[in-house]
Amino acid sequence: MTADSAPTAGQKTTLKATIASSMGISEAAFTSFTVNVSTTTTRHRHLLSSSYSWLVSMEISSTLTEMGYSDAETMTTGVSSVLSASSFKEAMESNLGVTITVDTSSIAIKLVSIHTSSPVLAATP
Repeated sequence: MTADSAPTAGQKTTLKATIASSMGISEAAFTSFTVNVSTTTTRHRHLLSSSYSWLVSMEISSTLTEMGYSDAETMTTGVSSVLSASSFKEAMESNLGVTITVDTSSIAIKLVSIHTSSPVLAATP
């Protein structure tokens, strides 16, 4: 996402809470959450202006059921839809107090692994 300022520590905390709330999960589900900033400065006549790209990366440890999905495909589509929705952008702007642009083309979701509560039985010789 792009904003007119770099995120403060408080905004990073609020960002995490807003993403969790929008996705319907607990903040405790995040096993990793980082916000890196990339700055772009442009010159318009004699004035310099900067825009800040907030590069958000997160890992979530949760079951599909806890996230409200029946399978991996609906989870990937659902999470992408939540992060792409105008209501998500509006919640972010309201909670963070900055105007942002969400680059929906940069949303990438990768299902790392699936764990079941059923034990896996190994064949014995």
